[in-house]
Amino acid sequence: MYHKILVPLDGSPFAEGVLAYLPQVDQKNESEVILVQILEEERYGAYLTPGPLPISNQPVSAWTSQAGKYHADMAEDLRACGYTVRSLILQGNDVAGEICRVADAERVNLIAMTTHGRAGLPRWLMGSVASRVVSATDKPVFLVHPNEATGDRTVSLRRILVPLDGSRLAELALNVAGALSRSRDAGLILVRALEPATVIGADSATSDPAAPIPAEAPVRVIERDAADLYMADIVEAMKNTNFVEQSVIVHGSAAEVILDAAELNDVDLIVMSTHGRSGVSRWVYGSVAEKVLHSAPCPLLLLRAPT
Repeated sequence: MYHKILVPLDGSPFAEGVLAYLPQVDQKNESEVILVQILEEERYGAYLTPGPLPISNQPVSAWTSQAGKYHADMAEDLRACGYTVRSLILQGNDVAGEICRVADAERVNLIAMTTHGRAGLPRWLMGSVASRVVSATDKPVFLVHPNEATGDRTVSLRRILVPLDGSRLAELALNVAGALSRSRDAGLILVRALEPATVIGADSATSDPAAPIPAEAPVRVIERDAADLYMADIVEAMKNTNFVEQSVIVHGSAAEVILDAAELNDVDLIVMSTHGRSGVSRWVYGSVAEKVLHSAPCPLLLLRAPT
């Protein structure tokens, strides 16, 4: 599905943790993987090594040489798994901008990265490099939360969660999730959240989303009935091509509903578009998708809606 994958690294075990998860989006390990590292001139020496001592007194050539050796080790491991690998080591201060520029120049069809890099340092924290890449690129972005066990974890793909909101844009994730599901015999979990403001038909800018909703509210009943029909149609359309393990509709905040469903069903991957509802910034990165990424118990594949 993804034949050319860009993987940004920073020399830390945290950033390279995403490599263990590549089989989730490339079953046969046949993709070309491009490793890219941006050597930040402004931070030269400060975060060069994982150790406590900076080496800012070394020439830039030594910095570049060290990065080259690191990439060679990473490339060797990936080639042993069957990948074709290239490595790019660049200098610059706009890490996110350089990642997006390389993604465009190389015509990759996926960017795979962790949500932050070096442990203990706010380098790739959400709201920084990863969030700016998601906001700026039109490429799909595969994001993994790094942790101490990331590199040793056995990666599986048994269940894929697809959040829906009734829009065609949100449904873009169905095609990708469906293809991944078929390639791995994975089950699909479809979830739709009926948010309070949406249920009562109020303007989300003026209504109180925490306000209780009367059980007998007619708009709520209509909304629920429409959601039931919508999800039934989706399941019917997919029954001959995919195994829909579960289809659920839950009243509540979209992000919380998605996260709860992922945790409850032991989901291995969430696939979602970065916004739903045509013309309205509902799922723009910075709202639902950002909240999901911040707390997701599994990797997240974000798909940008066409402009």
